[in-house]
This record gives sequence, structure tokens and C-alpha cells, in this order.
Amino acid sequence: MVWNRRASKKGGRCNPPAEWVWSPMPVHEPLVTKALFEAAAAIGGTRRGSRTDPGRSRHPQASRSYPLRSYVICELCDRRMFGKTRRGLAYYACEPDRRHHAQRAGWYPGHPSSLWVREDILLGIVHGFFAERIFGPRRRDLLAAQLASHAARQPDRNENPERRKALQQAISDIERRKRALVTELESQPVTGDPDADREYRQAIQRRFTELVAEHRAKTAELARLAEHPAQPEAEGDPGLLQALPQIPLRLADLPEPLQRSLYDAFQLQVRYHRPRHEVTIRATIRAETLDSISRTVSQITKDENRAGNRSHVLGAPSRIRTCAQGSGE
Repeated sequence: MVWNRRASKKGGRCNPPAEWVWSPMPVHEPLVTKALFEAAAAIGGTRRGSRTDPGRSRHPQASRSYPLRSYVICELCDRRMFGKTRRGLAYYACEPDRRHHAQRAGWYPGHPSSLWVREDILLGIVHGFFAERIFGPRRRDLLAAQLASHAARQPDRNENPERRKALQQAISDIERRKRALVTELESQPVTGDPDADREYRQAIQRRFTELVAEHRAKTAELARLAEHPAQPEAEGDPGLLQALPQIPLRLADLPEPLQRSLYDAFQLQVRYHRPRHEVTIRATIRAETLDSISRTVSQITKDENRAGNRSHVLGAPSRIRTCAQGSGE
């Protein structure tokens, strides 16, 4: 049904979906539609290798659980960050292995060998996000301001194809200049001055080396564009947010299983950008998932009420949460 998912001559690495070749005619009856498959694959890719159940890992050395496990993403490499504890404090870390990424990952040279962010800072930001922007009374106004700000900063959607075309032309030009240098070196007659001839060859060699480095950089950028092609953004419906119940939910008082059930319902992503010390929260609301989200929220409140903790779940927050200094907005 699909050919070229993996490269046969590059260590068997996975090719980007843009390079897949689909059979023009279905070779078997599909289990699901292609659109549903692509939507599930996008979610599954971010959760690959991470269990979905809450609580502590079964590993014998595991001493605690991490409420935001599988939701925290490193913005530099788009890889999931993992939890670790040092001196009694919990962190989420990203430590790429040179053996796996150094040779073919375009993001690797600019990525720190190790970056950490404290869990308590991220939890404060996530809890404040849900309290204010998802279930809070000002959520509609906050969303409208966010959409207006995003529209003002949105780049041209055709920028990606134009950049790809410019890179392809630059790569072709570099290859032409490399061939010209080799031809020039082969056709240059010997002058009889050994020092002059050696300096001439060295100058051509230096220039050739510069062109090779430039060629590699532009080829790597072109590969990154192929992996993440520009896609037209679907028009969202801000009214979906108003369809959710408005309650003063305090996530900090909920046990970890209930918190994670809510995060899963909204397909939560916590993206951390280390150079800017910035955290971006992404929550997705779809028309087809509104009922399940509402049921999840109702189940959370029912479970807490049944346990006699109504004042914890529905208690009004004492103040509007703000981000810790230096943690971004």
C-alpha cells in the first residue's frame, strides 16, 4: 500500500511522509479513513515510547511519578523531555545522545548537551493556564486577544515553498562553482615557481572547503523543510471554548490520575524554549471531542465530591496565578 517509508541505503531511517509513495489503488480494505489515520499518527508520534497510565514507573529504581510526563516537549528539537530528580527537586530534562542525532539532525549543533526545567514552575504555569484560559470567566476575552496577536505575527504561508526553491537554486549554484574550481585546477599550467603553484592550489582548496560547508548547511536546511512542510492552518471555532463548563477548577488540589485524564482530554503540550526561557501551552478542543471533555470534567468533580473534597475542587482561587520570574509568559 505504501512504499519508501524507510530509506534502504541510509541505515534504514524513516523517511518523512512527504516522500512516501502510495499505491494508486487500494490493495486491501481500509480499517479507518486516511484522514483518521493521519490524525492518530500525529498524536501517537508524540506519545511513542511513553506509557499513558499515571503513577510511578515499574522500574525498580523509580522513586516517584511525574504528573507532566509525556506532555513536556523541547522546542529546540521537538523531542519529549523526561523527568528526573536531583536533591529533592523534580525536573524535566532533554539530553540528546550524540550517537543517535549528531550526524543527521539539523538541530543538534545548536542544542545544549543538557537542559533542565523545574517541575514546580511548569505545574504552576499549566494550572494557571487551565484555571484562567480554559475554565475561567475571562477565557473568551483572553482567547480573542491571543488570536489577534497570533494573526498579527503570522508569517506568509507561502514562505516555506519559496524558501525551498531558493535553497534548491543555491545548492545547484554551489555545485556548479565546485565543478568550476576543479576544472580550473586541472587546466592551470605549471608556472615553474613552486611557492606560487602551492599557494594557488591552497587558495583553491580553501575556497572548495568553504563551498562544501555551505552546501552541507543548505542541504540540511532543505531536509528540515521537507520534514516539516508548511501546511495551511484550519480555521478554528472560538465558540468551542464557551461550550465548556465554567468552573473555578483548582488542578493543584487534584490527584495525579485526575490531572492526567484532563490533560489527555485536551491533548496537552507544554513546549519549553530554553534560550528564551519561554513556555508555550497548547490545548486542543474539537467539536467531536466536546462531549468527552465535558464528561471528563464532570467525572472529576463527581469523584472529588464523592470523596468529600468539594471545597478543594470548586474553591475559588485566592489569586490569579502568574509565571515565576524568568520563566517566560
